[in-house]
Amino acid sequence: MATSGKIAWEKYFSGVEKIETSLKKDSSKYDSSTNMTIGSVKKGTKLIFINEGEYQSKALVKKDDDTFRVSFNSLAKPGSRASSRSNLKPQSFGIKEKEYSFKEIEDISLDTLSDREDLSGEVKAYLELLMLYHIDVTKVNDVNLTEAFQPLKNDINIRQAIINDFGELLGPFACLQHKLIDNATGNNITVPSTSKLWFPERPNEPLMDYGIIVGTGAKKRLLTISAKALSRTTNVVKPGDIIDLIKKKEGDQDLKRTWNRSIQYKILEILSDNSIAHGPLLAASHLVEKYPTLKKKYPGLTKEGVSDLITRGDKYDDGLWSTFFATNETIIKRPNKRGKVRRGAIRFACEKILVKECHVGGPGDMREIFADAITNEVFYVKFKIHGTGLPEWAISTGQDFREMEKVCLRTKNGYTREGDRMGVQP
Repeated sequence: MATSGKIAWEKYFSGVEKIETSLKKDSSKYDSSTNMTIGSVKKGTKLIFINEGEYQSKALVKKDDDTFRVSFNSLAKPGSRASSRSNLKPQSFGIKEKEYSFKEIEDISLDTLSDREDLSGEVKAYLELLMLYHIDVTKVNDVNLTEAFQPLKNDINIRQAIINDFGELLGPFACLQHKLIDNATGNNITVPSTSKLWFPERPNEPLMDYGIIVGTGAKKRLLTISAKALSRTTNVVKPGDIIDLIKKKEGDQDLKRTWNRSIQYKILEILSDNSIAHGPLLAASHLVEKYPTLKKKYPGLTKEGVSDLITRGDKYDDGLWSTFFATNETIIKRPNKRGKVRRGAIRFACEKILVKECHVGGPGDMREIFADAITNEVFYVKFKIHGTGLPEWAISTGQDFREMEKVCLRTKNGYTREGDRMGVQP
């Protein structure tokens, strides 16, 4: 059976930034921003695949100076270097979902690494030194690490696999060695060498790539770590995950009560409780009707119109939407050739409203609720490898996101695509 969709992306494309490939069959050509059909691309056309960090059914590609999208399932499997990329996630080293000491993870990782037949000698040599470098810097110096990296420096596939996957295994040691969490919290939370480590069974657990367990008895707690590639955009956090974090704020009833009554919480709740197709319609209409200034800014977007559209589908009463269609920029830029505006275009217009009004300074500004939700609950630990083979680490906490202008609602959908739930982009 042919491998397709997200499985193929994870297997052949997820570990690269860009890679040469070609079309194995004809595909429509789509605009890179709107996903609108703008032409066609013939079988055999050579392209460069561009990784956006997550699977997209319409893959972003480049040919010469032209960037556009094609059907992901039309892409041929890239060359053997990409297709043979080995799994470097903690789970591939035999690490289970249970508590480990730092020493246990060290022993399991190094023992398993030496026995792996799917890795070249050069890769195993560098990974072993990289692990030891994070365990005890007196055992491995910068020169050792740089020399071991030389055979790998031009292999973008293995480099990305180390950053994206092996970084999850190195992360706890970096937190200990560099005191990332200690320094980020002003020593309110410390990670001692006696801490326990926890890796989820699923390699795609929401918000958690690994955990560090600190304290004992009644003071025992699990610190959730989301591992990211330094300098890359992070994945969106789903509305339901943010709500769950707010609900977990034990001992802070005032914070929970404050957010429970907020427009931000209501928007996230609507997006979480409803379908990908209907959530943005309901959330945007709720937001607009709550603020007189937004009613003037987005005339014709009403709860009545949304309710009618959801209930009647394609037979909706377009009279309830006439003002919105005539004034909304997203709809105007999407000419309708069939006499009636498609529901997908209306949904996308509502998503664009939410993106704009839930940005910094907007009535639905998501920075504070996101920061409060993750503070002392989720830490974003970021990792990269320089061209010399030397690592760099950074950490972002709730306070950091509170001051970032980019924290906002994000959509990855288009006029005709509604495959992803809106979430907060930290």
